[in-house]
Amino acid sequence: MINQKRIHNWTFILLIRKILFTVVLLLFSVISTKAQVGIGNIDPKASLDVEASNQVTPLNNDGILIPRIDAFPVTDPDANQHGMLVFYTVDDSFYYWDNNAGPAAWIKIQAGSSVEKIDDLSDGKSDDNGINDGSSIYLGVNAGTSDDGTDNHNVGIGYFSMRSNTTGNGITSVGYFSMFNNTTGVSTASFGIAALLQNTTGSFNSAFGGIALFSNTIGQSNSAFGLAAMKFNSIGNFNSAFGVRALEMNTTGNNNIGIGYEAGENITTGNNNIIIGYDVDAISATGNNQLSIGNLLYGTNIDGIGTTISSGNIGIGNSNPFYKLDVSGDINTTGNIRQSGGAYNFPDYVFEKYFTGFSSFNNEYELKDLSEIEQFIKENNHLPNIQSRKDVSDKGWNVTEGVRGNLEKIEELFLYTIEQEKVISELKSENKNLKQAYQLINSRLKEIEKLLENIDK
Repeated sequence: MINQKRIHNWTFILLIRKILFTVVLLLFSVISTKAQVGIGNIDPKASLDVEASNQVTPLNNDGILIPRIDAFPVTDPDANQHGMLVFYTVDDSFYYWDNNAGPAAWIKIQAGSSVEKIDDLSDGKSDDNGINDGSSIYLGVNAGTSDDGTDNHNVGIGYFSMRSNTTGNGITSVGYFSMFNNTTGVSTASFGIAALLQNTTGSFNSAFGGIALFSNTIGQSNSAFGLAAMKFNSIGNFNSAFGVRALEMNTTGNNNIGIGYEAGENITTGNNNIIIGYDVDAISATGNNQLSIGNLLYGTNIDGIGTTISSGNIGIGNSNPFYKLDVSGDINTTGNIRQSGGAYNFPDYVFEKYFTGFSSFNNEYELKDLSEIEQFIKENNHLPNIQSRKDVSDKGWNVTEGVRGNLEKIEELFLYTIEQEKVISELKSENKNLKQAYQLINSRLKEIEKLLENIDK
């Protein structure tokens, strides 16, 4: 009786299993047909619609458990698992497989919409090697993508900013394609579209303005402020350009200064030039040591460094000055024009030589006789030691020498006058004596005449 009862129970169990199996098959059929499954509800609104036991007061086991892993698979998933989700227990984070990433990778899903560091942004990068993490920051599509990730202290902001930088450090670069080609250049600042774009190893440069120092490759210690300032400089060093297109065409020139809109923009290979003013060019694009201020004040051989005085000349209205100060035009002053120093030989030697027979200034000087001067004037039509009209026309009037020569002649005139005064004094004395003798003779003649008259009587 008991055995029959057991057989009956087993038969019932088998029947239930068949029914359940049939239900499961029907369920899968429904799932494959309608592609919607509801768990905890009878009206699914999606392919899988899971409903909590109570939306207001849910149980602690209401939810879905994503597969938990302690390590990522040794063999990476492929396109068939694109979007697959796992929970990584090492950092308690969700990851999904992105087969379209370059390269394909497990991508961490950050909590909420916030990020923990620049590296977590799709267009951000920062060093993360354990040494001063975050000392370098790159923000922008492909900005700093070649950086070696060490403690480089760089800031690169902008589309492709510092794209090629590897170990260059101490750099701040802001702008579209700014410092794109830099690899190992250091201590540089770049602000503007494509500023220092072609720089590779050049260091200690400053570029502020669109395409400023655009072509610089290895040039160092340059400062360019303004749109296209020093645009074509490639290997020139120690140049300073302040103004739109200032020193724009310089390629290899060194130590140039351009201040003003297009100041010195024609210089190509010249060195040590100073150009100041609106649209002022250097006299020579390849010349050295030139000065031009406002196309009015010019200088040559501006070669002094430190406290060393330059050896050149200054011209006002004269772009090729021949003298220390070479002025084209009139000079007006409300004060005195003075000459200092011991170089000027003031003509005191005229009096010294005349009265003492010796002059420490010019012992070769001799006062000429007036007859000699007369003969010289007849032959040359000017005084001795005075420039002739032809000489002034050919060489210009030497004012200093002219003043000295004129004063020399004035002193000579005084000496001639003194000598003449002596002669006149002697003549006066002689004339006085002659008058006295004449008066005496005349008196005696009168006495003789009286005597003769008396005799006749």
